[in-house]
Amino acid sequence: QEEAERPHRENREPLNSHLRSIYRTMVAAPQLKAILFLTLVSSLRAYQFISMPAGCGKLSGRISMGANARTRSVPPSVLSLKSSGEEKEISDLRLSSSHQHQTKTPLFTRKSVLATLPLAAAAALQPAERASASSLLDEGGLAYGRWWVFPLAPYSRKKTVRTEVVKDEVWAFDQIIGALYVWTPLRMTVVKLQKGGLLVFNPVPPTEECLKLVRELEGEHGNVRFVVLGSTALEHKSAAGPFKRHFPSAELWVVPDQYSFPFGLENVGLLGYTQLFWGLNPQPLPLSSDGDVPWKDDLEHVVLGPFKSRGGEAPGVFEDVAFFHKKSKTLLVTDVVQTFPSKIPDIILDDPRALLFHARDDAFGKVQDTPEVRQRGWERIALFSLFFQPGGVEVVPWGQAFKDLQKGQMNELGWNGLFPFTWRPQDGPHPQGKFYWRESVEALKDKCFVPAVLQKLILDREPAKVLAFADRVAQWNFERIVPCHLGSEIKAGPAEFRAAFGFLEDGGDFPGNLETRPLCGDAQFLEDISMSLQDLGTIAAPDKNVAEVRRKRKERSGVSQGERGPGDGWGPFRN
Repeated sequence: QEEAERPHRENREPLNSHLRSIYRTMVAAPQLKAILFLTLVSSLRAYQFISMPAGCGKLSGRISMGANARTRSVPPSVLSLKSSGEEKEISDLRLSSSHQHQTKTPLFTRKSVLATLPLAAAAALQPAERASASSLLDEGGLAYGRWWVFPLAPYSRKKTVRTEVVKDEVWAFDQIIGALYVWTPLRMTVVKLQKGGLLVFNPVPPTEECLKLVRELEGEHGNVRFVVLGSTALEHKSAAGPFKRHFPSAELWVVPDQYSFPFGLENVGLLGYTQLFWGLNPQPLPLSSDGDVPWKDDLEHVVLGPFKSRGGEAPGVFEDVAFFHKKSKTLLVTDVVQTFPSKIPDIILDDPRALLFHARDDAFGKVQDTPEVRQRGWERIALFSLFFQPGGVEVVPWGQAFKDLQKGQMNELGWNGLFPFTWRPQDGPHPQGKFYWRESVEALKDKCFVPAVLQKLILDREPAKVLAFADRVAQWNFERIVPCHLGSEIKAGPAEFRAAFGFLEDGGDFPGNLETRPLCGDAQFLEDISMSLQDLGTIAAPDKNVAEVRRKRKERSGVSQGERGPGDGWGPFRN
């Protein structure tokens, strides 16, 4: 009987092997399931729950999983986590069990991966026990049941790290946001008011842990009196409503040019009837603190924007705000300036797999968990977050990237070993106009600069508006800046802040200059995006004077950029 059944087992084994491979690929890409889930569920139903208080609604689907299901099996010889059986995300479920039964990863093609889409959709819609949002809190209060509204890593698990920026005056609350292990801090800032109470700037998802840390400050300094949303970006606005509901006596203020989905209720007077702010009575933030605002004794503010796509003819809006806390001499902003911190943020160290993942030069690399390796991983993560495709990498075509899965040396880190790029060594060869990645790190490290995406896609369209904002902010006597991403504190004053906007003027050099070596190579991908979006009619062309200033800077720098190659750009942005 054993001999008779052997041929049947041998015939079934290739099929079973292929099915196991499809499953591993599917669970290694949780964003795929999240996107399918959002596509298949009505938008109206999804946003119905976004600003409900915890426990008022029922959430269906695979929203929360137990700690055991989140466990990543990483061999101790490869990586030692401080809590290897806990603090886990959904990104690489139970990979070790499949490796025990299969020693060789099969060859993947784009076609075979696309074939998994129906299975992924079915998995996303499998019935699960219905639970209120409040019952989803586990792992010491780190879970967030509404993660699927903005489905980026680490999904339902939101660790919070509180840092005291200025003693007894200013605190930063960091969580993680990202994709493909490009994990960077997402920050909320809390400031103390002289007459008692707190102002919260750009809330983060209100997990039990986050709320506990805020309640501790309330016990010492008074209740949260104001919650301010200083952005129209979804990563900030999606948390404002849920956070505010935990502080019913606080006032909610928002930058005025918000948008809503699926119904376009942009008018400020109707914001209280949108999905994000239902019943919260949000107040429109005045364009400046020159008028009557309740925090005038403690803070001044000025709004930047709005910047609307093609003057409002196309969807899309960007808006920021700067708050100056007088007593602590601290400037709060959302996105308009950032820094490249040389020190790894504490929130990123909570799970070092992202650092090791990006410390490798290619999919076949193997690294040890050392401080030097973590630092290299962080520097590359920061470059990805700022430029999307830094000049120091070569993009590996997706078909080849999936073929390389079988040869990966550290697939245990996650994504089943998917690593669709390689980092060029210092001695190259480097394409014309591109340089070794460490040069870019040194050009930006611990400096105050305007992020490349704002320079190339948004702020260069209306320079007069931007420079008026920069001039106004530069009149305040601040000593530090706290943005909402990357480094939590920029050691900079009015002069350094104003210099960061030199990209709009024909003057000397400035931090973040994208028309000179080495950052001109990093900015190529964003320039391609800008041209493609202009061709599609999504955004307008840059201001003519700014375009001429850029041309002159490139000419003075003497750096020429070559033709785009096969390793430049993805999809429609490849030249």
